[in-house]
Amino acid sequence: RVAPGAWRDASTLQPAAESVVREAARRAGLLVLHGDTALLGAPSSLGRGALVLMVPGEAGDEWRARPGEVTPLTPSLSGVPWDSVPPIDLPVAAPRGDWTALVAAGTVGGGTRAVVTGGDSGGRRRVVVAASGMWRWRARGGAARQGYDALWGAIVDWTTSRPGDARAALPARRWARAGERLDWRRTGADSLVSGTLRDEAGRERALALAFAGDDRDAQSPPLAPGRWTTTFRGGSASFVVNAPAELLPTRAIVRDTTVAGAAPGIPPAPLRDHWWSYALPLLALCGEWVLRRRSGLR
Repeated sequence: RVAPGAWRDASTLQPAAESVVREAARRAGLLVLHGDTALLGAPSSLGRGALVLMVPGEAGDEWRARPGEVTPLTPSLSGVPWDSVPPIDLPVAAPRGDWTALVAAGTVGGGTRAVVTGGDSGGRRRVVVAASGMWRWRARGGAARQGYDALWGAIVDWTTSRPGDARAALPARRWARAGERLDWRRTGADSLVSGTLRDEAGRERALALAFAGDDRDAQSPPLAPGRWTTTFRGGSASFVVNAPAELLPTRAIVRDTTVAGAAPGIPPAPLRDHWWSYALPLLALCGEWVLRRRSGLR
């Protein structure tokens, strides 16, 4: 956004309509909003993918980044020498979340403020980075740049490790066996998910899944072999039910065998394993040298 109501494509700098921007935000697997994060409305209403909000800070007191509590980002940040990282600028309001991965300590008045917070709501992961000046980390290089790469690498890895899906539930596997209960995995926060199952002949049956508490897995009764399509709110998915395992042919186990004819012999040792294969060439060279000397040749 280069001006109120004016958008440009970052790769081509061609004008873009706001409707195109909203559609791209809705389809994004990872949506990053920098600056005025409420410009397009409530960030949680834009799409269903992972969300990263970057809130700029204001110039003022120096704040030094420090690791926060134990969070999903902690393993990636544990080796960063924070004393070598340049200061950052913080906004007036501190972010809030389920956990705080990074805090900042003031160099003037003391105290600490949250800088990087995150959480998971309704199957959608969200991280808020409330600070400016992190470009100094990358520009300085060395340990500071390593801290920059570790922080943003951890944020991207965590937010995208479970991609958002518009469908309320999905088959845990794309295939199953007849006679076995089917495993399902929910992608949202609904504890009761209703849908339909349709076989290859077009016959439909109702499907109701109940997820207990925070458990993301549920099961349903077995189905007959064939290709099935399930439809939930937000879309559909297909899977295959194969024949039961007891109908699969088993591999014969051979315990005793009889080979017709003479038993195979032991292969001969290679030529390089015999001492005479080296002695004969040496004797030939020595004999040739003696004959040349007797003939008066040098």
